[in-house]
Order: sequence, then structure tokens, then C-alpha cells
Amino acid sequence: MKISPMPLRMGVPFTCLILGLWAGEAVAQAGPGIASKYPKDQGIAQDPKVIFVDNFESSANTADLGLRWQSISGVARMLIEAAPANVASGTRSLRITNTTGQDSGGALFKQMKPGFDTVYARYYVKFSADFQQANHFTWLMAEKDAPAWPMIQAGVIPDGAQRFSTGLEPFTWNATWDQGLPYWHFYSYWHKMTPSASGPTYGKFFDPTPAIFVQRDKWICAELMLKANSDPAINDGEHAFWIDGKLCGQWGGINWRSTNALKISGFHLSYWREPAKQDGVPVVQSEVWFDDVVLATEYIGPRMDGAAPVINSGPTAAPNPTSLK
Repeated sequence: MKISPMPLRMGVPFTCLILGLWAGEAVAQAGPGIASKYPKDQGIAQDPKVIFVDNFESSANTADLGLRWQSISGVARMLIEAAPANVASGTRSLRITNTTGQDSGGALFKQMKPGFDTVYARYYVKFSADFQQANHFTWLMAEKDAPAWPMIQAGVIPDGAQRFSTGLEPFTWNATWDQGLPYWHFYSYWHKMTPSASGPTYGKFFDPTPAIFVQRDKWICAELMLKANSDPAINDGEHAFWIDGKLCGQWGGINWRSTNALKISGFHLSYWREPAKQDGVPVVQSEVWFDDVVLATEYIGPRMDGAAPVINSGPTAAPNPTSLK
């Protein structure tokens, strides 16, 4: 296990707004997935398509996290939670705390060797009632030689033979837009990104239309998919995400890598915010809880607790903020 520093996204990212869903042939799947065959996720780890499972039931305290995750950041701000209201299923979940202007939260990293061309990551998440936003959240990453910790380089277009990544994030520009209610989007790095006209080139935004707002103080099932392009000369890479089993964003035609040797090799589970105080954001201590993490090579879908998937509620949709257009 490696205790590592968190990667930073400095300043305001140069963005490339991409609206709507990709109209090409869809790899992203709808309807029940792997989880539909395993009520309450029992036995799901034995499925041949599943790479990794952690429902935090085997972790008596945060010291046990290193038995299943290769890298931990901000462990002092983590807690193995047992309060029933803060557990999605079973008896335990992971809580990460952040205090704006004072600390940066925390993260876990799962190494996936030797790597895969397509990976789905499903998890349950609950945001505290005072949650504002995260600068980094959950990421799927490809990195040469599949290291045991995240290797994001903020503001740098990656080498197509070295790395690419996409992160599903609850984001808002500031605490005043729509009363600070964050929305789900992708923040991504790859070698074919359009360079910034001046200064560093930060990750690009992929925002669904309409915006899918984050719901606070309730459990949500989130899933993201990253599929590498099949050949360096073919632009058929994709990424997509689902909220409570509903496809909310899908984009394709992406050339993520310049060599098929580069595989998706890491999953970053984090609640990280820049420690510096941000304009318009009140100083609050907020929490995020995670539970029922599954990584697989096919669509997973919401947990099954009976004859139908557990879907707490549909996402809240609203038009994209005008400040992004």
C-alpha cells in the first residue's frame, strides 16, 4: 500500500463543452446488468466479468482498507461508518470528510493489472445535506505499466502511449448557481485534446443536456464506463455514465490512446477538494459516503434486493447553466 499525495487541478480548467448523447453505435448498455443475477450483490465477486468488489464489510477500521486498495490519501479524514442511515447495504460503508479551506478530503486507488480495454465502475454514494462540490471524484484511468497509485498530471496533454483518464464528478462553478446544487459530468484527459490557446491545457468537460443535478442526503447508484479505441487509427473510444440505472450521458468517437498496449488499469475513488478557500463557497464540513463498489468488464447496474433493481429515485434534470454555454 502506498500513501500518496492527491493530484491537483490548479486554477480554472480550459473547457470543451460537448452537449447531448453520441449518435453512433452504442456499447453502453441499458436494463439489468451483472448485478441482476446476484440479489443483494451476494456472490457477485465470483462472476467472471467482475474485476473487483468492496462493500467495506471486511474493513473493521480504516487500517483494513490497505488490504484491498493499493493507495490511500487522507486516511485521517476517513471512517468506516456503521450508522444504518449512512450504509447503503450490509452494516458498513466508507465516509470521507472535507472541510472547505482547511483540507482536501481523501481517496482510495485500486490497481487493475495488467489492464483492460473496457471497464465499468459502479458504486453507491450519499452526499451530506451541506455538500457543495468535489474537484475530483471517481476516475477510471489508463497508465503505462499500471502503477499502484494515480498518475494524473493536471494541465498537461498526456502522451497517447502513456495515459488517459475520465472522471465522473459532481461539479458546480460556485455556490451561487442554482443555490450551489452540483451536476454530474465527465472531466477527461487524452492525447487528442484540443490544446489551450495559452497556458496549461486542463481536462475537458463532457456535460449532458439537460443537466443532471446531484441529489443530497440520499443513496444514489452511480456507474461510469470507459472504453478504449480499438486501434490507434480508429476513433471509436467511448465513455458513459448512469445514475440510478438510467443512462444520463454517453459520448463516442474518441481516440483515447495511440497504442493498444495502453490499458485501463486504475480506479480512483475520492472526495477531493482544493484546500484553498474558493470564492462564494461557504466554509463547511461536509461528508460523502461510499458503498457497494464493483468494477467489471460489462455493465453492472443497480444492486438487486429482490425482483427488481434498487432504484431510489430518478435524476433531477434541468437545462445546462447558461454560464457554460
